[in-house]
Amino acid sequence: MTDHQPDLPQINPSTKSTPTKRKRGWLWRVSSALILLFILVILVLVGSAIWLVGSEKGLRYALTLPEKFQLGVAIQTDSLQGSLWHGFSAQGVTVNTESADITATSLKLKWQPTELIKLHHLHINELIAGDVHIQDKPTPPKPKSEPFTLPENLSLPFTAAIDKLQVGKITQGKKNTVWLHHVHASYVYDHKKHFLNIPSVKTDWTDSSGSFSLVNQTPYALTGKLASQGVLDGIQVDNRLNLSGSLKDVTLNTNIKGLGISLDADTVVHPFAPNIREYIGHVKLQGEGINPRAFLASLPQAKLTFDANVLPDLGDVIGLTGNIHLQNAQPLAADKSGIPVRELSGDFMVNESGAVEIKQLHANLMARGEIKLTGGIYTQKHTMNLQVALKNITSADAISSQIDGTLNGQLTATGTFDKPKLGFDLNTGRGADAKGVVMLITDANNGQRVVILQNGEIRPQNGGIANVAGSLELFKNQKLLLSINTQRFNPAKLYPEFPAGNVNGEVKLSGEIVKTAYQAELLFRPSELSGAKLSGSGLVAYDNNHLSRADLSVQLGSNILKTQGKFGKKGDVLQVNVNAPNLAQFGFGVKGLAVVSGSLKNTADSWTKVEADLVGQARDFNLPNIVNIKTLDFKVKGAPEKNAPLAIALDGNGIVSGNTTVDNVKLAMNGSLRQHQLNGSGSLKVDGKPYTLILAANGGLNDANQWLGTVSQLDLNGALNLRLQNQLKLEAGEQRVVLSPARWLALGGSLNLERFVWDKQSGLSTKGSANNLHLVQLHNFYTPPIEHDLIIASDWDLAYTQVPRGYLNLRQQGGDLVLPTERNPKLLLENFVLKTHLADRGILNNFSGDTRYGKVIGHFNILQAFGQGDLMAALVDGKILLNVAELNSLKNILPTGQVVKGKLMGAVALTGKLSAVKYAGTIDGENLYYRNQSAGIVLKDGSLKSRLADGVWIVDALTFRRDGTATLTGTADYSGSSTKVIADVVFDHYQVLNQHNRNLTISGKTNLTYDERGFILNGSLVTDEGRFGFQDSSAPTLDDDVVVLGETQPTKTAATPFTMNLDFNLNDKFYFSGEGLNVKLGGKLSLSARPQQDIQAIGSVNVVQGRYKAYGQDLIIKKGVISFVGPLSTPNLDIRAERRGSQVGAGVEVLGNLNAPRITLVANEPMSEKDKLSWLILNRASSGSSTDNAALATAAGAFLAGSLNDKVGLVDDFGLSSSQRRDVQTGEMNPAQQVLTFGKQLTHDLYLGYEAGLQTPTQSVKLIYQLSKSFQAIARLGTESSSGEVRYVKRFDGLFWKNENEDVAKK
Repeated sequence: MTDHQPDLPQINPSTKSTPTKRKRGWLWRVSSALILLFILVILVLVGSAIWLVGSEKGLRYALTLPEKFQLGVAIQTDSLQGSLWHGFSAQGVTVNTESADITATSLKLKWQPTELIKLHHLHINELIAGDVHIQDKPTPPKPKSEPFTLPENLSLPFTAAIDKLQVGKITQGKKNTVWLHHVHASYVYDHKKHFLNIPSVKTDWTDSSGSFSLVNQTPYALTGKLASQGVLDGIQVDNRLNLSGSLKDVTLNTNIKGLGISLDADTVVHPFAPNIREYIGHVKLQGEGINPRAFLASLPQAKLTFDANVLPDLGDVIGLTGNIHLQNAQPLAADKSGIPVRELSGDFMVNESGAVEIKQLHANLMARGEIKLTGGIYTQKHTMNLQVALKNITSADAISSQIDGTLNGQLTATGTFDKPKLGFDLNTGRGADAKGVVMLITDANNGQRVVILQNGEIRPQNGGIANVAGSLELFKNQKLLLSINTQRFNPAKLYPEFPAGNVNGEVKLSGEIVKTAYQAELLFRPSELSGAKLSGSGLVAYDNNHLSRADLSVQLGSNILKTQGKFGKKGDVLQVNVNAPNLAQFGFGVKGLAVVSGSLKNTADSWTKVEADLVGQARDFNLPNIVNIKTLDFKVKGAPEKNAPLAIALDGNGIVSGNTTVDNVKLAMNGSLRQHQLNGSGSLKVDGKPYTLILAANGGLNDANQWLGTVSQLDLNGALNLRLQNQLKLEAGEQRVVLSPARWLALGGSLNLERFVWDKQSGLSTKGSANNLHLVQLHNFYTPPIEHDLIIASDWDLAYTQVPRGYLNLRQQGGDLVLPTERNPKLLLENFVLKTHLADRGILNNFSGDTRYGKVIGHFNILQAFGQGDLMAALVDGKILLNVAELNSLKNILPTGQVVKGKLMGAVALTGKLSAVKYAGTIDGENLYYRNQSAGIVLKDGSLKSRLADGVWIVDALTFRRDGTATLTGTADYSGSSTKVIADVVFDHYQVLNQHNRNLTISGKTNLTYDERGFILNGSLVTDEGRFGFQDSSAPTLDDDVVVLGETQPTKTAATPFTMNLDFNLNDKFYFSGEGLNVKLGGKLSLSARPQQDIQAIGSVNVVQGRYKAYGQDLIIKKGVISFVGPLSTPNLDIRAERRGSQVGAGVEVLGNLNAPRITLVANEPMSEKDKLSWLILNRASSGSSTDNAALATAAGAFLAGSLNDKVGLVDDFGLSSSQRRDVQTGEMNPAQQVLTFGKQLTHDLYLGYEAGLQTPTQSVKLIYQLSKSFQAIARLGTESSSGEVRYVKRFDGLFWKNENEDVAKK
């Protein structure tokens, strides 16, 4: 029997079993590691992103990324706060690019990042930049890029909105040209269009507002409007700019209008067109009175009127034609920032290929010069061929300086756009020709552009030739090469002030501008100059502040100039030998003798640390417009080492430079820098004021470069007097100055200095006193802001140090201040005292004084201790009390005829910083009175309540009372660069005018503002009572064009711009009388005015009732209307006046414009003009008798002659009178007659008169001579009789007349 075995799996020895569990664990671990690594990377990236956008450090790092990735942009900030996620603010932002550096004073971003994530909406609450400056940089040329084409898409992946987009002042360039003063805008994008709203954009001349939109679909429709109001050259202008079309076809229209100024532009352009022909649709420009500088301060000044057009030409070849006509009414030299062109005109055309053919462009310059341009520019071939003709051009045509000569010649511009050539062939008018070619070669692959001068020639007539050639690389190291070769060259033929000669030689210059490295070579072949032989050579090399070689040897006649060696680095030695006894041979106005010999040795790498050993002299030396020296001898031997021998001697006289003349000077210093003696004396004049100086001192420099020694004599006399009375020990240097006790005679008085120590670290400590100092002597050095001749005394003992202490007292001993007004009255300043005390909290000042206008007392404290920073930034506090007991003392500074009275009290507190003091306080007044005699204005019984706060004067109430009240309230803001005033004036039955022929009482309210735009008056006034009149005749006046010899004409000043909108109601209470007119007026007028325009009026004035005296009759005004529609000076008249009680309504009618009225006789019934006049004069129809005719003729003649006499003043007496005379035969009195009389007072005592009878044809001439006060001699010659008589006159109304005159005088 066999045992049973269970079935077992077969095991192949060649096959290993698979550990399934181990394998699964290994894969799991690898997968877990990869997953963990991936998660870690994600976490790192997420964490980095969070750090980058969510922290300030991340933001700082983000700003460095453009530079790290070499994107051509570098961003820096002075300070930075915030993050990209939460918004940020930065100060001093700088963005550097290849073509420009952009700086912004500040930048602020506030936005809503969650909206971008959740809503796909970029929402920026604020994007605000401060002032922005753009500094352009030269950009090397680059290979041409593809031309711009119309974008395929302007969509953003999200909607967007910028609620507040703001930029401050935008400037550009080294001259800080201001393009914009500020921009306020907002932006919205909604997938359909981009929309930009601009509430305000301000430039030098205008403030504008508008909006622009761009549709987000081809061809991108474009619309926009910008409205502006501004001022050009002081003239108010309005501007409208309209933008329409699309990005493919842009249409721009603008219109600027003002008084005498206009600019109209109508343009259509196609920005993405391939050539200029297709780029321009049309251009129309018209301008009048345009000054470019008024638009932008950096532009030139002119007054241009122009008409320029570029229009389609639909001829055989479709193209464009263009023309320009320009006139400049104010041409100005180019160096005076003007345009030196009087007139410019020309025509050109553009063909279908884009070639520009200029038929002729002609410019007339300021004087006789002309420039003509012809030729073509071929854009398809990228070539040009232009010719410029210059004719009769002098310096007067272009610049303000006078240069002899007249320029004529030709310029030609040829070549390609990459390699243009400018050829010139010019004649200076002095017989000198200049020729050559200038090329500009562009190497875009290497980023280089080179200017090359070839075949340059300067050829004076019969004066030889100078050949010039050179090149200059504009980028990288900027290599420079220049060579000048002369043959038989005569400089005097080029310019008469140059010396005559025959110069043969060569000059070569090479270098690299960026490295500041240059080398120059000079060689004179046998030559002559100023009749003397000229020879020599030289080699000079300069490399970054080091003259590595300076070998020069030139001989002109007996003049020798030699230098050898090098200079600038330690151990360098430069030998100098100048022996020039005849400097005039060099020309250029230099004259005299100059000799200098010796050496200069550098003791360190510096141009100033030099061991010098020089000796020289000058005789009759003249360097034009710089210095003139009669004689000068000098010797200098010394070195920077303190113990090295030192010897300096200077002896000269007759030295003149500018406004300073040194009559004589002697100066000697001997010893060493450590110990030397100094003696000097001299006399000189500065601005014509004489001075003499004597100085003697003994001392030297210590190791700290402090001069220590004794001043034994220091005398300054002349325009300023200062004399040292005892020896003075002195320590002086950059770190410390110490003076020993000293007595001085100074400024006409005395100065006693007991202590003076100044230390850079610890401050100032001084003590002393002064007496009888005449400050007027200091006016020789400066012009005081207020004229004065004050004499003061002072004493002080103070230390302005870490622990300030002490005092300074100043008191007036004499003199006065002169106020800068028309009459130059003296202030009558007395008892002025200033007391200053130094304390821990700062500098404390108390002052007081009496003037003719009142007493002033107060204090002013500078609250900053020593060493705590800039003194001008120190805080201040103070108070000024002003008490003017009687304003009548101001009469000396008021114009004649004006009086002011009353009392003023002021209390002003001072705060802020010393550099910007703020004022706050009160100014009150009592019993105020003002009278302007010529205008008839009287303001009385006035009171003032006002305050000062932060540079603003606030008037709470300025009230005057006179049966009614006039009250002013408002503010005057002085805190800015210009004053701004806002005032409301309320009248309540107030009499504003009070003269015998002008009285006006009004009620109402007006508002007055004043700023840089001028005055603006608005309001409404009502007449309570007005009485105006004038004398029946007036003295003759002179026309405006009459000039009175010997009479000073007042200087005409520009009128202040004035704008007015005022309603005036006569209220049927306005009375007017004069020249026979006596009326009561009513009606309403609306008055308006604009700058540089006449006052306009709308409304009418009605005669409520009144009468008019004419032809010897009192006429009742039946109708009277004066209507205004336009200028106030040209109303329309509709007036009718009738004789009182006339049965036929006879009268006078006045119609038409005031400047040309139509005056006619009228009646209610048809009748002749003669009958109208008869009814008017006699109140009946004319009988036709000689008596009626004479009466009518005389009345008409009297009316006309009287009117004429009022204008010219021919006679003193004129009129009708009744005369009765005794019959010479019978002795009986004749019946009374109407007599026409007129006469003239020939002298004080002699009168000539003429009488004509109206009823009889009698005429007589009488002559009256006043023998005495009571006796007259009368001679009469007449048609009927002649006589003579002596008349005695006794007046019995003298007492009454005297009293009446006194009453009138009192009134």
